[in-house]
Amino acid sequence: VGLLLTGGAGFLLYSARRTNERTDHLVSTSMERERLIGLLRLDAALLAQAADDHITAGDDDERKSADEAMEVILHEIQASSNKYTAELPRAEVDTWFRLKETSERLVKTVGVTVKYSNRKEAERARKHLEEVVKPINFQLDELADELARQNATETQKLLHQLQDLRFRATVLGASLVGLAVLLSLLVAFQVSRVLKRQERTIFEQLTEL
Repeated sequence: VGLLLTGGAGFLLYSARRTNERTDHLVSTSMERERLIGLLRLDAALLAQAADDHITAGDDDERKSADEAMEVILHEIQASSNKYTAELPRAEVDTWFRLKETSERLVKTVGVTVKYSNRKEAERARKHLEEVVKPINFQLDELADELARQNATETQKLLHQLQDLRFRATVLGASLVGLAVLLSLLVAFQVSRVLKRQERTIFEQLTEL
């Protein structure tokens, strides 16, 4: 009975700790994905702005500064992409790859804009920025919104599953403890009967003597 009580209590503690750890990990992972989505959206906007700065640059130093800014942004986009893909939920795979493909198209179109700008074709570069780059940027923003919604939905779904597991584990642990208590009561009742029987036997023997 003691072992059963100890086992039930131990199981409750272990399952609660395990569920809490999984919940913490799930929430922190979801928040990190949310941060990366926001970072990708920001970097996309900054990339378009850097291309615009390149077009409007008054000299080579300003163009070089815009090039350096774009290089940093592109590196950050790649780093964010790699981090996001590390623990990608199945529900988000399709949207994520569409977002990634759109990001790659954005990078290529910005590259074309910069080429026009480097050739001193400012008007052509600006037209390309307005007609090609910015629409892709809007698409990327919409996909990022969709991905953020999916991330929130998937996280809520997994949290509900964890809560369900916690409830089942609690019921099972409580059942074990309840069974142990019931067994202890039965044992106590049985011992009490035996003691009473022995007491009666002893009393009868004393009476005879």
